Amino acid sequence: LYGLLDNNDAFDYLGGLSLAIEGRTGQPPEAMILQHAEPGRADVEPLTTALLGELRGRFLNPAWLKPLMEHGYAGARTMGTEFLENLWGWQVTRPDLVKNWAWDEVKAVYFDDSQKLGLPKFLGQGHNAHVKAHMLAIFMVAAEKGFWQTDAATIKQMGGELARLVSKNGLPGSGHTAPNHPMWQWLAPQLDAAEAQALGVTLAKARGEVVAAASASATAQATKSNVAVNTEKTAKINNEAADPAAREATPRYYELTEPIAPTSNLVSRTLNLLGLLAASLSLFTLGLWLGRRNN
Repeated sequence: LYGLLDNNDAFDYLGGLSLAIEGRTGQPPEAMILQHAEPGRADVEPLTTALLGELRGRFLNPAWLKPLMEHGYAGARTMGTEFLENLWGWQVTRPDLVKNWAWDEVKAVYFDDSQKLGLPKFLGQGHNAHVKAHMLAIFMVAAEKGFWQTDAATIKQMGGELARLVSKNGLPGSGHTAPNHPMWQWLAPQLDAAEAQALGVTLAKARGEVVAAASASATAQATKSNVAVNTEKTAKINNEAADPAAREATPRYYELTEPIAPTSNLVSRTLNLLGLLAASLSLFTLGLWLGRRNN
């Protein structure tokens, strides 16, 4: 019913088991796939052949991609959240199988439109833009972690598009685009100053920080504003580190706070409660004594 790249169970279990074995033995195991798509016939196939055959036969195949585009956001989501996310899972669990060429070919089809399907435009329209940002983020994480080797110009181009999509539409909500993900720190210095500044503002807001609006009139002004914000933030952190009381007194609007009753009120309430309990116990004891006396 499912292939190796359109369901996460495959890399979760077979990939995870392979990674565990490699961790114990130092070598990735020989993994086999039972192919039973043809009724009445089952074939055993090496994982390498099955995985890469599915990659090229389906997810890089225009005969499969073109009809998928007719489904709008559902089709885009299948490309990004399912296919590319699962390819990343195989990359991490079986790096011996997913080589650099796989990322290059996916980039060529989905972002460079090598099949002339209009995929870049399709992925950039409407809600599909969130899928495209997610896909670009996976590529950036793959590059940041050293799985995908490419040139600086490609990183600047794809990273710049990711920054613009995030600045315009917000974060797509995936783990690869979490506002504290280390990928952003790696990517920011490789972007144009204006793109890095706009991205920084979006990420800061997503972290719940109060950020002063930066001027978008000129790149130089944006860069200057970014330096000023960083300097002010550093000074604030230093002051709070030196004075813990000041740190505790500083309100943060994203935290829920509840007034705490003064200590004296709490003590008074406790004494009153103890008095009521003592009186109740005395009345109960007196009732038992009177009952026995009458008997």
